[in-house]
Amino acid sequence: MAVTSMANSSILNFNKYNVVSAVSFVPPFLPVAGYVAGGFTGSNVATVDKFLFTTDARSTLATGLSAARRSLAGFASAENGYATGGYEGSNVATVDKFLFTTDARSTLATGLSSARQLAVGFASAENGYATGGYEGSYVATVDKFLFTTDARSTLATGLSSARRQAAGFAG
Repeated sequence: MAVTSMANSSILNFNKYNVVSAVSFVPPFLPVAGYVAGGFTGSNVATVDKFLFTTDARSTLATGLSAARRSLAGFASAENGYATGGYEGSNVATVDKFLFTTDARSTLATGLSSARQLAVGFASAENGYATGGYEGSYVATVDKFLFTTDARSTLATGLSSARRQAAGFAG
């Protein structure tokens, strides 16, 4: 019978002879809070709400978005959350970055490759993606942000069809 435990960042394996072996274990990115940025309440808002997963308590960040906007896309690394694009009265290419440890906001100099709203975000461990959206017409653009430098590249392949308001996820 194999029994595993992740206590103290290790996995303990018990084989059929009850001999234990320890295997080093690096826990995966385990988020502690969820964030909701921007939106529309009759007018655009810059508010960023934070929900702690352990208590479901909500707080509102003092920093907020760099400007009130709606129809953004979001993605996150282990250290930072990103709110990309959106609509402020016109489409914008703005990318706001929030440091999870302090909730401080900075705005990336690179931004999206084009001003757009209604894009879809997802992320790997190394990169964040803002895909598709609307910039006067639907687009198939896929912008990729390298988390270590925040450098942006635009994938040559793009989406299989131009679209907006889709769902994004990673697995």
